[in-house]
Amino acid sequence: MLRTATKHSYGPPRNRSVLGVKMITDLQAKITEYETVNRTYCHEQSCSTFIPPDQISERMAPCPACEEQTCATCKAQYHASPDCSAVHDEAFDEWRTENHAATCPGCKRVILLSQGCNHMRYFQPQSPMARRHNILITCYSDRCPCGSEFCYECSVTWKQCTCSRWHEERLLDRAAEVADRQGAGRPNEMQVQEAVEALRAEVDCRHNDWTRVDVTVSGSANCADCHWHARSFLWQCDDCGMRVCSRCRVDYRDFDYCRY
Repeated sequence: MLRTATKHSYGPPRNRSVLGVKMITDLQAKITEYETVNRTYCHEQSCSTFIPPDQISERMAPCPACEEQTCATCKAQYHASPDCSAVHDEAFDEWRTENHAATCPGCKRVILLSQGCNHMRYFQPQSPMARRHNILITCYSDRCPCGSEFCYECSVTWKQCTCSRWHEERLLDRAAEVADRQGAGRPNEMQVQEAVEALRAEVDCRHNDWTRVDVTVSGSANCADCHWHARSFLWQCDDCGMRVCSRCRVDYRDFDYCRY
């Protein structure tokens, strides 16, 4: 129940009858946040509270927590002029161009793709740039947490464009990570190539069987889903070799399948 209030993929909440009034209120607020496509958060870096759509008047979005006012259009501090270019962050635009970052057409998150076609990352939550510009942290899916599915290269609705499925350099990086999951030490060229072919074929894994592995012996010690660093063990999928912590392993029961 508590996870539903912190991560979109855990919802919707179940068994509301056993919850207290406060928890139900908090969950309802989170459901509203998750269902809002173009979300607005307080521009104040130390706050970043979600501002419900019904509290936004035209562009003015008053924060329910600290009472600061945010522009619902550009997400920066509220300004009387309807022209947002006056508060435009040119330094951020330059960073986004240099790093080939994309913008989700649904919620306007800035997404930085690091590996393969479905491994996305962004700055840590405490980063001022992440708070101000709503940059996506990590996502092992080809869809944004807001539910939008789109092409990373052109931002067109997913599979409605002619862009290539993979960027070769990102594909090789992702394949090396996949090969490293199962091996002791650095994967060899043949192992990486096998992972490349599996990724190209979009091999689906249902994660039916898991084996507990000692991370002090070999392989990655980081959970592939939440990135928690394990000191002793992780659960490794017998089919695709993905390693996850005990909590994330339980979460996979609700998923139909997941790509390598």
